[in-house]
Amino acid sequence: MSMRRLAQILVVVSFLAFISVPLVLTVAGQRPGSTDNRSASQVPDIDAASLFDTKTYVALDAYLSDRFSLRGLAIRANAKANELIWKGDRGDVRRGTDGWLYYGPSLTRLCTETTTTEQGVAILDRFARGLEGRGVTFRYLLAPEKTTVYPEHLTDRLRNEGACGREALARLRAELGDPSRPWYVDLFGPVEALKGESADPLYYERDTHWTDQGAALLARQVVDSLDPSLWDPRALVPGEPTPFEPDLTRLLGLPQTIEIREYAVERAGVTTTTGPETPVDGAPPIERFTSTSTGAALIGGRTVILYDSFGIPAIDLLAPYFADVAFVHWNDLGSPEAEAALDGAGTVVAEGAEREFTWRTGDKLGSTGLAERWPAG
Repeated sequence: MSMRRLAQILVVVSFLAFISVPLVLTVAGQRPGSTDNRSASQVPDIDAASLFDTKTYVALDAYLSDRFSLRGLAIRANAKANELIWKGDRGDVRRGTDGWLYYGPSLTRLCTETTTTEQGVAILDRFARGLEGRGVTFRYLLAPEKTTVYPEHLTDRLRNEGACGREALARLRAELGDPSRPWYVDLFGPVEALKGESADPLYYERDTHWTDQGAALLARQVVDSLDPSLWDPRALVPGEPTPFEPDLTRLLGLPQTIEIREYAVERAGVTTTTGPETPVDGAPPIERFTSTSTGAALIGGRTVILYDSFGIPAIDLLAPYFADVAFVHWNDLGSPEAEAALDGAGTVVAEGAEREFTWRTGDKLGSTGLAERWPAG
């Protein structure tokens, strides 16, 4: 057999292996795993009518693509080439300078929702008046985005992309900071101050969120807004280094693991007990904690804290300051379980990310009817 003929056979065999091995693995049940930070596409309903609808084949293509066995490998290979050669964005990930990554929606989402910032504040006003009309203490905290606190690592292109978002944020902060809204607790000033004092960044360079330092600042501002005498910095104890996967590296297709140091709160004489979770269909469960104390004071009554991903690392830091506290995720709102929790509360604290303010006030307070659930008066 000639060398040329042998080379031709090798090329054919390699090609057949290239196209057949992934198909065999897929049929055998090998799956790619999660690389896109989302659920896999579901198989579309197929009937006689849908066979003539192009959307059926688009959905079927997405379903098969998500289950292709070497999809994860292909995504990582593409991401690695992007990292080494093109250094471009991928999906919602935006590349800043000095290795910093940013979340694309944090630049623009505040100005692209159907609900405007002014309408969002008006909805929040109605929610606050309804709670306060029932004698409930209300607080609201807006968590700053990394793009807002660390704009120095944005490229000129990203600054231009985020122009409308910055304008919307300026209007929102002016509205919320009006003296007619004493329930608003500013986080932007304290975050900027801590940034100037800290040797380490308050936000992860390759994640959407702040570090445990930022979460501890949120916890302190919440407690101080309710009782300025309670927060004790000495009770904040650093834990052992723990592995952490920054979410933007996963979205980029190049998941990395770094070590972070989480914090815990240890208050002398305070015992905190974790209660049973309340399941919520299609959303995070409602978490409840009760605390007793032989000395240090607690915030009494029942408290409900509405939180999002910025509030997750603050849950364990806040619980030891409350006699009875339930943590309700924003995605729980609209469920009977969330309404039941709010119905019995004497204090309601709401924390939410800057980028999602208009969406949450519009969809989670406005559209669910919660803004008018308790008429003021």
